[in-house]
Amino acid sequence: LPKLRDSQSEAYSLQDFKFYTQTTFMVGLLVGSIAMGIASDRYGRRPVLLGCVASQGAAEFVIAFLPNFPTYLLGRLLTGTTASGIMLCSFSLGVEWCGPALRAWPPIILALAFSVGMMALAGVAKISQNWPQLHLATGVPQLMVLLLFWSLPESPRWLFLKKRTTEARNLLRQASIINRRSEVSWTPLRLTSKLSTRGANESTLLITFRNRTLRKRLLIMSYICAAVSMTYYGLCLSVGDFGLDIHMAQFLSGLAEIPQLLLPPLMRRVGRRSLCIVFLSVAGATCLLCLPLQPNLANVVVALALLGKLCAQVTACVATLYRIELFPTNVRPRCHGHRQNALGAVAMCGSVGSLLAPLVNRAALVLGVSALSVHGCLPLAGAALALLLPETRRAPFPDSVEECERQP
Repeated sequence: LPKLRDSQSEAYSLQDFKFYTQTTFMVGLLVGSIAMGIASDRYGRRPVLLGCVASQGAAEFVIAFLPNFPTYLLGRLLTGTTASGIMLCSFSLGVEWCGPALRAWPPIILALAFSVGMMALAGVAKISQNWPQLHLATGVPQLMVLLLFWSLPESPRWLFLKKRTTEARNLLRQASIINRRSEVSWTPLRLTSKLSTRGANESTLLITFRNRTLRKRLLIMSYICAAVSMTYYGLCLSVGDFGLDIHMAQFLSGLAEIPQLLLPPLMRRVGRRSLCIVFLSVAGATCLLCLPLQPNLANVVVALALLGKLCAQVTACVATLYRIELFPTNVRPRCHGHRQNALGAVAMCGSVGSLLAPLVNRAALVLGVSALSVHGCLPLAGAALALLLPETRRAPFPDSVEECERQP
């Protein structure tokens, strides 16, 4: 429990502090997913990403010197908001710069970077003498990222959508030179016409709900994303409560996600739906297996919980790509903006699931039950629902509702 500079901290127990800070951070993630999604659609991925990195780095320095608990919570809210913006814009840039053959790699690389950060945080927290030092230590690397200001490109797809075709073509020409390939033959007129005219009447959630195929996909993917987010963050936030040293548990929590590097080659051979079903089932089963083993077999429980967290993370990576392939082109340019489109609604449900994770953990503590029962049942239900979705492996992106309905 941080030793804040007034007696107000004495009114909070360790569990209260964890609950309030975790919940406030998750609220920040939800706010950021809405605000930063809209901002990245309007102003571009690059400026929003750099702005979030600078804001989060500055926030870490400010948090280290905040005088009381309420202002500390405001700092955590800002950190969560900017963290969401960093994740959303990084993913958008990664996917929009990759061709179909490499489409699976951006979510995996970003998730791997997140895992490495979790492991590094364990070491930084171990050597930090107090919580202000911890925040200062985590703020420095984020400000160093700003050195990439001159080398980070904007999304060419976003530039095309904004009719800034000259800038987009220049970026593509530079990329073709770096990759020693002939110039990419994207036709701006064809691309923008696809994204602006095809399915122009399909862009709202109202139209999505009117179509049976899109409505079913929207509801199923919304549930899966919410369940996976709740399970993943629920296990992340409670991994130190399974009887292992908190620093070791944090390190192992990050290390356990390294095997997801095997996912891209696996996705070339196995369909998205099959992967979702398998990993959702394993995530749910491992959480439920922990229940009879607590508290006598702490090491086994930690291993099972980390396996469940890995499966939830892998499912999230697969679902991130899967949901893009399930809906028409007109909703994909805003795949992370919480506007009136299908992917925005799906991403919103994932954010709500993240927000509910600390609330479920807290409610389970108050009621004297294990939150693992909830984290186990939700993914299993998601696996059953995934059986109703089509397979999209090696299939082109659908450009209209009619093409979605023709998917097997």
